[in-house]
Amino acid sequence: VGETAQVLGIPAGTVKSRSYYALRVLARTLPGYSRRSSARSSASRAEASATST
Repeated sequence: VGETAQVLGIPAGTVKSRSYYALRVLARTLPGYSRRSSARSSASRAEASATST
């Protein structure tokens, strides 16, 4: 968040709130999208990376 805020020249709180609202729009727009399924996908990718090295 800090790096994104610095690059964009905006406060970190603005980055956080924009991310929050963007995720809400995605959740309403994409069928089957949820933060929980997204978190599981990230964990699965991390596991795959760890086991493939």
